[in-house]
Amino acid sequence: MIKLLFLLIFTVNAGYVGNNMGITSIWDTTKAAGIVDGSGPWDSTSLNWNFDGGGIKNSTYPQNSSPRFGAGGLDGYSISTTINNWVSGMRFSATGTIASGGGILCKKSNGCTLTVDAGKTATIAVSIRNGDGNWTKSGTGTLTISRAGPYPVVAGGIKGTGTALSSGGNATGMGCGGGSPSKNGGYGGSGYRGGGGGGAAGYSSGGNQSSGSGGDGLAVFSFYNGSQFIYSSWYTTSGSFIIPSWTPSINSVKAWAVGAGASGGGCDQNNSCANVGGGSGATAWVTVSANAGDTIAYTIGTGGTASSGWAVGKAGGSTTITYNATNIAQAAGAPATVSYTASNGGSCSSYVGNGCIQGGGAYGMASGDYQSSAGGAIGNVSTTGDGNDNDGGTGASTNCNNLSGLCEAYQSAGGNYYLQNTILSAGTTNITNGSALGVGTVTVNAGATLNKNGMNMINTVINNGGTINP
Repeated sequence: MIKLLFLLIFTVNAGYVGNNMGITSIWDTTKAAGIVDGSGPWDSTSLNWNFDGGGIKNSTYPQNSSPRFGAGGLDGYSISTTINNWVSGMRFSATGTIASGGGILCKKSNGCTLTVDAGKTATIAVSIRNGDGNWTKSGTGTLTISRAGPYPVVAGGIKGTGTALSSGGNATGMGCGGGSPSKNGGYGGSGYRGGGGGGAAGYSSGGNQSSGSGGDGLAVFSFYNGSQFIYSSWYTTSGSFIIPSWTPSINSVKAWAVGAGASGGGCDQNNSCANVGGGSGATAWVTVSANAGDTIAYTIGTGGTASSGWAVGKAGGSTTITYNATNIAQAAGAPATVSYTASNGGSCSSYVGNGCIQGGGAYGMASGDYQSSAGGAIGNVSTTGDGNDNDGGTGASTNCNNLSGLCEAYQSAGGNYYLQNTILSAGTTNITNGSALGVGTVTVNAGATLNKNGMNMINTVINNGGTINP
C-alpha cells in the first residue's frame, strides 16, 4: 500500500495525471540527496525537478505547476528551455537566468505570481507567451526581462574632443547621426539604422580624413487584430515575407519606410578645412488591411559612402515597401550635401503612404571656423557646428514624437507576446524591449519600480503610486 501511494504521488507530480496547479516544483540538477541549483535544460525529458524535500526522487517537469529556482541558495545558474512550459507561478530564491529556446506561459486564469526574493536578481531571456491569466511581479528582488533588444533611439555618435586629433563616434540609435571630430582633425562617425547622416571630417596635417557613411534605410512593421497590437518586426536588408497565420488573426499592418542617410564631407591632407555632416532619410508610413498568406516585400536604401579628401557627402537611397506587389510606402534618402556648409534631409515631396516627415539636415560654420558638424537624424532633427571650442559635435538623436509610433514598433520587435495585463507590486523590474511586458496594460503599484532603460513601451502604463524611470 505504501509503495502504491508513493507511485501515485510521483506520477501526479511528473505531470501524467491531474493539472498539477498548486504543486511546487523545485529545480534540482542532481539525483543525489539535497537541492543543487546547477545549470541545465528545462524540457520534457530531463529529471531536474524535486518534490520530496531534497531526497533522490527527481522527475521531469510537471506542466502547470509552480517552479522554484535557487532553493539551494546557489547563485549563477543558467537554465535553457527548448519547449513551451506552462506555469501557475514562479519563484526565484537565488540569482540566475532562464535563457534561450522555448517559452513560458501562465496557466492560471486568475493570474500567476512571479516572486523574486530579497537581494536576488532573476533574468528571463526567453519568450513570455500568451497564456490564460495576468502576471504579477512580487518580492523585493530585481526582475530583468531581456527578451531581444535593447534597441536605442537616442544614441547619436559622440563628438571628438580636445586639441589633439580626435574622431567622432558612430551612432548606435535608430536613425541617429554620427559624431564629428575635434577642430584639429579626425574622422567623422557613421549614421545608424534608419538613415542618420555621417559626421564630417575635420582638419589634420597627418593625411586625408574620411567622413562617416550614411546609415542604411529601414523597414518596420506592426501587425494588428483590430486595435489590438500583436507583434512588430524590422528589416535592414532588402527581402520579403509572407504574413503568418496567428491567433487572434492579423487583419491590418502598419508599415514605416525610412530612407537612407547621406555621408558627411571629407578633408584633405595639409589643408585646414571643416566639412558638413550628412542629412538623414525621410520617413513615410501607411496602414493597410492585411491577410495571412499575403506577401510584403521591401527594398532598403543604401547609405551614402564615406568621402575622403576635400569632397562633399554622397546621397542615400530610398526605401520602398510593397504589399502583394503594390507600392504602399516609399521614403526618399538624403541627397548629397548641397555644399561644404549645408546638407538637407530626405524630402517628402514624392513620398508614398498616409504620412511623411522629412529627414534632418546638417549645417556647418562659416569659413575659417574649421569645425565640422555632425550628422542629422530622422524625425527632422538637424545639427550644426558651434565654433566655440575645440570639440566636435554630437550626432543628432531621433525625435520619436512625430514619427507616428515608429519608435514603439522598432523597440518592441522580438519582444514578448501576451495579451494579459502585468501588475508590478514590489521590487524592481528592468526591461530591454518595448514589449518585454507583453501588450496588455502595465500597472506599477506603490513599492514597485519600473526601469524602462530608454525603451518606448507599446503598453498602456498606469502609475499607481510606484516609481517609473525612463
